[in-house]
Amino acid sequence: MSTAHTLGGKHEFSAPTEDERRVASDLARILARIPSGRADIRISLQSPGETEEAIPISSEQFRLLAQVVGELARGQGVSLIPMEVELTTTEAARQLKVSRPFLVGLLRKGEIPYRTVGTHRRIRFRDLWAYKQRNDRERLEALKELATLDQEYGLE
Repeated sequence: MSTAHTLGGKHEFSAPTEDERRVASDLARILARIPSGRADIRISLQSPGETEEAIPISSEQFRLLAQVVGELARGQGVSLIPMEVELTTTEAARQLKVSRPFLVGLLRKGEIPYRTVGTHRRIRFRDLWAYKQRNDRERLEALKELATLDQEYGLE
């Protein structure tokens, strides 16, 4: 069985066991046969001793399910974080792959919204994600600008 540790009050799982990877691989093959973007996808589930139940899922839910199962099939651990969960500064820094002091500096500069609970800062994952997307866009724009300058000055 996979081991778990807590992130923002939710469980984060390590890499799947070999048995879990095999099951995910079988499921990934089944999911791969379903054309993406279909609006009429239904998933059937059956617990031991229970009757089968089919439920409709959206194409976005299907895409997410297929992505998670695909990662598990490749032996990768998967973590799902609700957008509204609040993270500690340590958890948020880990998500951004930066040091905690660097993250605290971003909070002090107002780059990422947060709230204080007693003496502790809490950052909504949604706000952390928005910062990351904004930062990634700015970095990409800077790289494009550098590439344009390289072409202009023949530095390619």
